[in-house]
Amino acid sequence: MFIVSDEDKYISTTWGAGIRLQAGVPKEVGEDLGLVCLQEGCRRVETIKEKRPSEPINKIEVEVKEEVKPTTKKVVKKKTTTKKSK
Repeated sequence: MFIVSDEDKYISTTWGAGIRLQAGVPKEVGEDLGLVCLQEGCRRVETIKEKRPSEPINKIEVEVKEEVKPTTKKVVKKKTTTKKSK
């Protein structure tokens, strides 16, 4: 079952289960926890085909460009000499 809350909520049960819901973000839960969420004011959402459950319904897409500066590494080789003892 997919659940959506209109506001941020944390719902816990007497048997130790808990779930954190963000406003407008559908989340897939089991039937038992879903019924508790419905009692707390959430609403059930039918099949979500276009959006994944972790994405907000009213998401604004932003393109982020990351600049990568090339690094130059200078390799210094040390010369070692050995003294021969007589």
